[in-house]
Amino acid sequence: MKSVLDNLRYTDWYTDSTNIEFNAFSLIVRTGDSLPLQKFKITFKRSVYIGAFNEFARNLDAEDRKDHIIHRHQNSALMKWIEDYTIIFATEIKKEEAKHFSILLSDNIYHVVSFEPPTIQKLYQV
Repeated sequence: MKSVLDNLRYTDWYTDSTNIEFNAFSLIVRTGDSLPLQKFKITFKRSVYIGAFNEFARNLDAEDRKDHIIHRHQNSALMKWIEDYTIIFATEIKKEEAKHFSILLSDNIYHVVSFEPPTIQKLYQV
């Protein structure tokens, strides 16, 4: 998924803060100390799964990633795992409507299953 964050490499973006309120997941990212400060807020309005991993933790879905900071996975091993080992899709949530996104930063990889792409809001830029 192409976004304004792609103007820099993933190694230039870091986690500033995260927030979960009801089903909404917000992630504020900032540039590293060697660059002029920029902050953006990435928000998923309705999330059904959120996972945070160390940037070095690669998984089966890492091979699917393009060069974008935010990526939508098409053939997701995570979605298969959720279906096999959780009850998320046993409720009113339909697997066909859910989408797997990941956000690759210098310090963490966030995996989010949501129903629509995130919104990105500029908070600060020098």
